[in-house]
Amino acid sequence: QAAPLKPAISPGLAGAIIIPEPTSAHFAAKTAEKPIDPAWVSSVDETMAAIGALADRLGVVIAIRSELASFAAIERALAVAGCSWLGVDFDPVAALRDEWPIDEIFSRQGTFIRHVRARDALAGEGGRTRPAIIGQGSTQWPALLNALDAAGYHGWLTIDPMEMPDRIA
Repeated sequence: QAAPLKPAISPGLAGAIIIPEPTSAHFAAKTAEKPIDPAWVSSVDETMAAIGALADRLGVVIAIRSELASFAAIERALAVAGCSWLGVDFDPVAALRDEWPIDEIFSRQGTFIRHVRARDALAGEGGRTRPAIIGQGSTQWPALLNALDAAGYHGWLTIDPMEMPDRIA
């Protein structure tokens, strides 16, 4: 005996299932900046100036991790600190997420790079990324290494597999 045919599910039978398509406009609306408290900004500025003064007094290199803020915010923090010992801990994945293209990042902050994290990711819509093995993501490694060389960077590249599902492999 053949099994009876199941009826095809039409939108009417399925009910009201709403699955919105993610769009850049939707993502931007969800992540729209809220008004920033001037007292908080002043406190951050004072802290950055104090860190810069301490680094200058001790002669210690300090790098701001680029995945914690936009490159525009890092540029502002470096300007407020006014310290040549303070720089950027560059993360290529953060560059994939940022509004600035890689050329602008390097033209504005290339000389401030103090350390590089070697990570990669697949770039998605709206600044989203998914971890990938170095060389299998969206980072253009030859161009990135050339940009680092042009910026005069001769420091460390630290391989950082922490976000990979199978770090050991």
